[in-house]
Amino acid sequence: ELALAVRQSLGGDSASRQIMLIAGERGVLPDHAPSVQRRVLRHLTAVGVAVLPHRAAGHSEGVVLDDGRLIALDAVIAANGASAPCWLQRAGIKLVAVDAMHRSLSHPDVFAAGDVCARLDQPMARSGVHAVHCGPVMARNLIASLTGAALISYSPRRRSLYLLALGNSRAVMSWGRFSAEGAWVWRWKDHIDRRFIQRYSIESSLHKDEEV
Repeated sequence: ELALAVRQSLGGDSASRQIMLIAGERGVLPDHAPSVQRRVLRHLTAVGVAVLPHRAAGHSEGVVLDDGRLIALDAVIAANGASAPCWLQRAGIKLVAVDAMHRSLSHPDVFAAGDVCARLDQPMARSGVHAVHCGPVMARNLIASLTGAALISYSPRRRSLYLLALGNSRAVMSWGRFSAEGAWVWRWKDHIDRRFIQRYSIESSLHKDEEV
């Protein structure tokens, strides 16, 4: 999405403004269905974004690929994925491992949700979808742990909906092994995003009014 957004913002002149997506050895969207990967790769090729299946390290002139090549770049946008901050590891808190109630396996009085943790009892993708749906469960468990009430577990959905922006008011839908694309997917995504931001803005305004 970042690469395609940059392509759209810079215009379609791929000859003078080349954009590269360094995707790693697993390639683009490795955790999505092959049909999703094909749709996105086809669009990347159509708009002139070069995809490099390599890992890279930072360099004063750009990046160095894992095969030793130096790629000179004017700007680098790094998206390294989500993980727990290093200070948690130094503190000895294993938030990366939580149970069904989202308690740390090393510190049961510590709870975690979202990208900072991972379930060991069942696979769960690092996705904002799980963070949003797990939040209310964790909030209830925090109160329950203080009051002595029973904790409840969070059951992640078997599959999550992803709407990936392509630029030019188009998007790709990814849901399990199913995929689709078009302007209607973009309108769907835009509606969901605006509704979420609007709800957050309303809640923030209410909290400010309560503080006053």
